[in-house]
Amino acid sequence: MKNKAIFFDRDGTLNFDKGYVHKIKDFIWKKKVFEAIALLYKYNFKIIIITNQSGIGRSFYKKKDFFILSKWMKKKIKLNGGYVHDIFYAPYYNKSKKYGSKFENFRRKPNPGMIYEAKKKWNLDLKKSFIIGDSLSDFMLAKKTKIVFFKVNNRSNLLNIAKKIITKL
Repeated sequence: MKNKAIFFDRDGTLNFDKGYVHKIKDFIWKKKVFEAIALLYKYNFKIIIITNQSGIGRSFYKKKDFFILSKWMKKKIKLNGGYVHDIFYAPYYNKSKKYGSKFENFRRKPNPGMIYEAKKKWNLDLKKSFIIGDSLSDFMLAKKTKIVFFKVNNRSNLLNIAKKIITKL
């Protein structure tokens, strides 16, 4: 049996986007993130974060910084009753020698590479999955992959979005 997933964008969706956030001290959670993730996890969704991280490709910070922050995020979510199954990231930057390849570009939203990787790894049914994001690239990704999209803004309450998703089951 295939799994269903919630694909969360990171910056602007789970936290306030202050530009190239890569340090714990700069990470500010949005309202009701923990409650939303805990509810969706309770309903057997795979919780997957998909995030463009061109700051790595631009050499603003290193992969190691991203991994430290991601580990901390996962721990905080788990301590609050949720769980993050996986985090996929795209360090693509077109002028980067290391992260400027066509493969890396295919992973960068709005391209579907991260979704397809997650689908294969977690045996996902994309028709039963959802994307929650704040940007045009998140919306375009949803359109390309035919996944239902929910838009977040600075006034959004993620718990209300999670409840809407549960009613669609």
